Amino acid sequence: MKKKKGLLIGGGLLFLLAALYALVLVMNQKQAEEKTEEKVTLLSMERDEIVKISYTNKEGTYHFRNVNRNWISEEKPEETLSQSYLVNIRNVFTGLDAEGVVDTKTQNLENYGLDNPSYILMAATETIEGEVKEEQILYIGTYNSSIDQYYAYTNTREGIYLISKRPVTYIEYSVSDMISTENIPYMAADTVSVYRHTWKGETISLEKKEEGSIYDASDVLIWFLTTGFSHEVGCSTSILEELFENTAKLSYRKTIASGVTEADLAQYGLDVPTGSFYMEYKDSDTGEESVYELLIGNLTEEQYYYVMEAQSDKVYTMSKDTIEAIVSNTKYDYVYRYPAIVNVRTVDQIVFQKEGVTDTLEIRTETKTEENGTTTTDYIYSYHGKDLSEEQQQTASSLYSGIISLGAERIVDQPEELLEALDFSIVFERNKEPEKVEVLFYPYNSSYYLCSVNGDAIYLINQRDLEGYKNQIFAVLDSFE
Repeated sequence: MKKKKGLLIGGGLLFLLAALYALVLVMNQKQAEEKTEEKVTLLSMERDEIVKISYTNKEGTYHFRNVNRNWISEEKPEETLSQSYLVNIRNVFTGLDAEGVVDTKTQNLENYGLDNPSYILMAATETIEGEVKEEQILYIGTYNSSIDQYYAYTNTREGIYLISKRPVTYIEYSVSDMISTENIPYMAADTVSVYRHTWKGETISLEKKEEGSIYDASDVLIWFLTTGFSHEVGCSTSILEELFENTAKLSYRKTIASGVTEADLAQYGLDVPTGSFYMEYKDSDTGEESVYELLIGNLTEEQYYYVMEAQSDKVYTMSKDTIEAIVSNTKYDYVYRYPAIVNVRTVDQIVFQKEGVTDTLEIRTETKTEENGTTTTDYIYSYHGKDLSEEQQQTASSLYSGIISLGAERIVDQPEELLEALDFSIVFERNKEPEKVEVLFYPYNSSYYLCSVNGDAIYLINQRDLEGYKNQIFAVLDSFE
């Protein structure tokens, strides 16, 4: 009996719990329906009829007008604005619902920061004659952090309400923030003819020379470093690729100010720039020769540099990483680090000297015309006036590739005085200017030699590399005996 009685009580409790749960669901649904019915629309205007917008934030008051479906600033009508800012503000007026009702009367404004609003938004429509047809204003007061909402009221409805943060996020900008940031001109690597940058007192200047340079015996380089050394030197192809990849990434992040005068430059560090970029290029659209020059000012706390195009009145910001990826290169980085590279087509003979012994490898060309009309050129090697065998020809060709592949570790400025040259040298005698390319080697320190090409000792060669290079050359020449 006790067991049966316990079951009956348990069953009754379950029934009561189920009934309570159902009641809660019904009440929640009813409250949700009541809340839906109590939805309060604070702003509602026809989107396409809104022609004027203004707002006040902590920075000031700004006025805008829609002219031919384009928003312009009444304070700075000459500026092109990024339209998304104004479109977002306009859309606030097409439908803004309250998140809650604080008071059905517009009273006690000081309790909500509405006696002196933090933000004011206004939108208006006009008649054909240009008179105000409808005006709606939203006043925004204190931010309630516990519910992540603002107190607000309007000129169109009695009461004080809670609204989301959305309208405020759209109006925390000045006109300068809205000015459309220009794009940097498109400068493809093959359209650039002169590149120069100055950074912290050092200037790097590069120039494209389609006809080459008298100081280049490779006949393959067209870019030359024209500053920093006693004469121009060839540029590294890999560093040039990296340079133009990085310059293609240049972009303005934000327009900071426009209408800047000379008196304003100091606040951006542009009165005495930290650095600059300069490029001469051919415009890909017009084909005209153009110049792009950028001045670099102070670094901001957010790690952006203030920048300004020469002859412009606008200041932008640009990424620190983007700029420094380019200007961090020194003159030594740009030098082509193969001191003995000479085009085989220009060489009549190579004279090797070691320990007072001279060896000569002659080279001549033979041109053949195939049956299909194509022309080929063969390079015939002779050693001390005697043509090499077919197998030796291939060995000599490989030897030549090895000779011109001597790589430098790095570049140094030419010392004022050289020590006595080593007893090993290479001279390329050529059929064009310069008629001789003389490669000499000098002691430098316990790890390196200096390599001098026609009198310029700027290449630093690892001693072990040079010894291996020299031994390989004479081992091959001895095999031709």
